[in-house]
Amino acid sequence: MSEWISVKDGLPDEPKEYTQLFVDVWVEDERVADVNFFKGDFHEIICDYQGDFSHYEKIIGVTYWLIQKPPKE
Repeated sequence: MSEWISVKDGLPDEPKEYTQLFVDVWVEDERVADVNFFKGDFHEIICDYQGDFSHYEKIIGVTYWLIQKPPKE
């Protein structure tokens, strides 16, 4: 089972080039799922009006993070 980690205790390892690291985070009283971590910051994935990838926005105020493991087969 995964456990929430305080940002005070550390951040995820930086993903290698051409890979992505998705985590869930807590910001104030809200859980935000499928957040991308890179360059030492958490980023929300923003889609355009058609639901296609548009850009990333840095998330401010993250207090905890959790790497989501894929389900076992």
